[in-house]
This record gives sequence, structure tokens and C-alpha cells, in this order.
Amino acid sequence: MSDIVDGHHHIWRQADLPWLTGPMQPRIFGPYEPIRRDYPIREYLDDLKGTGVTRSVYVQTNWANDRFEDEAAWVQQTADEHERVSQRRMRAAAIGTIPIIVGAVHGEKHRRLSVGTLPINRRSEFDESGD
Repeated sequence: MSDIVDGHHHIWRQADLPWLTGPMQPRIFGPYEPIRRDYPIREYLDDLKGTGVTRSVYVQTNWANDRFEDEAAWVQQTADEHERVSQRRMRAAAIGTIPIIVGAVHGEKHRRLSVGTLPINRRSEFDESGD
């Protein structure tokens, strides 16, 4: 059986996501009452049991603009802890958000830029074997 990579997953702590704790707002993905709670790595991994998924790609969950580094650090710490306890490497990559300054023409507004597949923190996070 070949390895399966979950190319887009989320985990979160509700306290980190003001949009999950504030008033309900229309979202492109529809009603979201069921996700107005924590969704930790343990639950995500339980949901994967029996699927054949052996790696995953974390995708950002819209933390506040000024906390993008906190999100990256939390994802890194969560992956490190899981792998230390389980002795199993699950992560393949992370897709994060970084603020950029658009420029004087645009009034120096900060914008969010989703960036493509990035190593979670260090180059060594990539599996050098090519598997």
C-alpha cells in the first residue's frame, strides 16, 4: 500500500481564533457552529485512523494578522511534541500566512499573503529520502 498525504488539514485552539469566538459571520464555507471548539492534533489523528494517511500538510487557520509567527511556532511545537511521543513522523509541510506591506501607493496597508508549501521551520523538516 502506498503512502497517502493529506494535502490540506487544520488543527486549532479556539482561543487563538477570534473569528471562532466572536459573533457568527457569513463565511464562504457556510455555517460553522460545529467547529467553534478546539480541534487538537489527537482528534485529527483519531479521525485519520484506517485511512492510510501517513503524512499531512497543515494549512493556516486565519489567526490574527499580528500573530502569524505565533501560529507557525505553535504548529511546529505541536508537530515536535506529537513526533517525540509517538516516535512517528507525520508532517510533510505547512502552508502559512505572512503579512506584507503593499507600498506607499496603496497607503502602506498590511495584507495577508498565503504562501505555498513551506518547510515547517527548518530545511531539515523535509524528508530527504524523497518518500
